[in-house]
Amino acid sequence: SMTKPVTAVAAMMLVEDGEIALEDPVSDYIPAFADARVATSLQRDDNYEIPTVTADRPITIEDLLTHTSGLGYVFDYESNLGALYIDADIYSAEGDMDSRMQTLAGQPLYFQPGSAWFYSYASDVLGHVVAVASGQSLEEFTQQRIFRPLGMNDTTFFLRDDQQRRLSALYTHGEDGALTRVPDTQDTIPDSPIEAGGAGLLSTANDYIRFAQMLANEGELDGARLLEAETVREMTRAHVQADRMPDRMDAIDLGYGYGVGVIYDGPGDHPVRQVGDFGWSGYFDTEFFVSPSTGVVAVIMSQELPGATTSDTVGARAVFDRLVYAAIPTES
Repeated sequence: SMTKPVTAVAAMMLVEDGEIALEDPVSDYIPAFADARVATSLQRDDNYEIPTVTADRPITIEDLLTHTSGLGYVFDYESNLGALYIDADIYSAEGDMDSRMQTLAGQPLYFQPGSAWFYSYASDVLGHVVAVASGQSLEEFTQQRIFRPLGMNDTTFFLRDDQQRRLSALYTHGEDGALTRVPDTQDTIPDSPIEAGGAGLLSTANDYIRFAQMLANEGELDGARLLEAETVREMTRAHVQADRMPDRMDAIDLGYGYGVGVIYDGPGDHPVRQVGDFGWSGYFDTEFFVSPSTGVVAVIMSQELPGATTSDTVGARAVFDRLVYAAIPTES
């Protein structure tokens, strides 16, 4: 999921280019989303269908950037609507990205566009918008406009032959609690045939921290400017706050900008992070964050697939923030 901030940067580059606008309907680029409908219940009715109504307004580019589109994802195991999204998993589907978008657009939305925050396929849809609007594949665009200018030579959607042997193994905690290697056949990401803007990139810590440092520098690194400073400030502002964020995020003052989570001065408690910190994490316990108030830019890469006995408190990401902040010298 650390692909998501990269996709957001790609989209904001196109906004600066005048190729797309935040208020544009997504259907301008992916027509299948023109007929979006919104579920009025997350469970099936007596006819075994999810009841829906017409969307009040189109899904916009900004909705995708902020995860307020109403789209679902693959983590809702408790509702019938969640089951539809799991069945329509675009990562494991057949066909090109156009056909996968067609399938995704046929699913009911969880809520009216813009009304709430829900982690979703929004970044994958946004990645396809980047491809359509730029006339390039997402791989071509990100290589040309982001990775090569930043010297991120090991970041790609598709591994080169010389990178295959360097790919880290994936591990999980099994039923007995032991950390065990996941068979290569179950680690499908390296072999994905598509450029998924929400979960598709492979990278290294050395590469990704250059991306993070570019954001910390408000769009520039080593003479390569990707975005204007004002654009980065807009990306890293908490556009979504307590009125639309889930309670678990309100508890730690975590809002959401454009492709990144942002700590803001909210109703909760953030004992480690500072107001203004931003970043995001990934499913295999990876994370990056930028802390403007302290000057810290941090990245951790791990390869742990959540398993049956994986603890929420001993994973790499769970202790990373505290270790980083504890290492910052305090004024005497």
